[in-house]
Amino acid sequence: MALTSLPDVPLLGVLSHLPAADLGAVGRVCTRLRALTRSHRSLWRGKRARLQDPGALVDLLRAAPPWDTLELRVAHARVNPRSARRGPASAPEEGRGGQGDAQGTRTPPVDKIQNFLLIDFLSSKKLVVSVVCYAPCPSKSGDEDKSAPIWRSSGLHAVRIIRLLGPRTRHLIIDNCSAAVFPLLDGLRTAKSLQTLCLKSDWMSEIQPPPSLDEWWPQSSPLPKLCSVELDVASCPFCSPAWPGASAFNISCLRVLLEAHRRQLRCVSLRLAALLPLLELCPGALPRLTAPAGPGLAAGLRHLRDLRKLKIVRTTVELESEVDALLASWPGPLQALQLPLCTERTVRAVGAGALTSLSHLHLDLAEAGALRVLPAALRALPRLRSLVLRTAPPPDVLRDISAAALPALCLLTILCDPCPANNLYSRRAALRELVVRSATQLHVVRPALTPSPGLPAAKQVYLFASHSAADCESCRLCTEARETAALTSPVKLPIYVCLATDGARA
Repeated sequence: MALTSLPDVPLLGVLSHLPAADLGAVGRVCTRLRALTRSHRSLWRGKRARLQDPGALVDLLRAAPPWDTLELRVAHARVNPRSARRGPASAPEEGRGGQGDAQGTRTPPVDKIQNFLLIDFLSSKKLVVSVVCYAPCPSKSGDEDKSAPIWRSSGLHAVRIIRLLGPRTRHLIIDNCSAAVFPLLDGLRTAKSLQTLCLKSDWMSEIQPPPSLDEWWPQSSPLPKLCSVELDVASCPFCSPAWPGASAFNISCLRVLLEAHRRQLRCVSLRLAALLPLLELCPGALPRLTAPAGPGLAAGLRHLRDLRKLKIVRTTVELESEVDALLASWPGPLQALQLPLCTERTVRAVGAGALTSLSHLHLDLAEAGALRVLPAALRALPRLRSLVLRTAPPPDVLRDISAAALPALCLLTILCDPCPANNLYSRRAALRELVVRSATQLHVVRPALTPSPGLPAAKQVYLFASHSAADCESCRLCTEARETAALTSPVKLPIYVCLATDGARA
């Protein structure tokens, strides 16, 4: 019996057992099969395909569901030709995907550079494409410097993928790109629908000669919809002993990218102190910024008077005074602030009176003194609506939080509660009292220390509120509370506690 003679339901059951490559082939047989493979994302969920070139990828995606996010990974491996032949080689497993790379698979015999693609289909509208390059180990020590062909080989594949898929991509993540990031970005000229660009990298030691900046990105041709740029580097690429000029060149290339789009940027994320000089390129009306604490941070933020959301990352004790001075004299109407490793002095700076417009605050309190001065700082934030604390305050601090001084507070989220057993019940009682005396319908989220039968504590949270459990699904604050609790884990099972009826359970 031909597949096309089956009704839709049994036909989908058959298709669900096919690997991704076969699904792509079936979807190109006729219009009906293509409609089924494109409209049922569950057929592809968690599956992996291994392809030889970007052209085959385009053919496969003609039968796949539409996507809006593309994560492009570039991986390189050195293989000893002799040792690789000692055992039978196996290609990376098709069918159910893993992390989108060749991890856990045996490498093939390699006499020359070989490339292939691994395609992972995720449950969301996200496509992960890994360009895997196998190259023979150098036979002599002097051959180690001749690594540019490796980057060129995988880079050509990656650039071609971006050029082919760019017109349909809204969100692009380039991972593990190292020095090859610059020819990769050159392929973005076709990505006219691109809205967000994220560069993530481990910055390998092998570096190819850079292209000319004049030819890399034309200032007259910005991507019309690009409004968010994130530079998320895992380690510093700017001090490579293999290339002393890496620092100036890398920053110059990123500067060119930001300059071409500065008028349309709405969100910028710089996660390395060496990138702080790029703050001067951010438009004065930039609404959202993520930046590391570093020398020059305060000066770089001085012109961003319309900033609404600020997240500071990777602070140190040495830089505490600069961050504190910035917060104590903030000039604009900041609405959301996230700070790491806050000391007592930083919490005092938050409550110095310059942040009265703040509505969302996320603090990682690093010491007991910071917890003690928290109630006083909160009194200076009359518009605070949501408070997220990495560590739970002790019971006496919770009782010292004035509900009258926080008339807008409606959500308190505690992400971690490492309290000793003798403080467990008193802290829960203090949280319940805070909800009861609140002027608003305050919702409190805290982790569950004692799990329900059959469930680990790490997967559960308690949600305290004063409305009935029947209103949870329709309550906007309950939905927001669950989303905030997911910051520490993608899976959180909320246990609702209505303080008016069953508060004793918690």
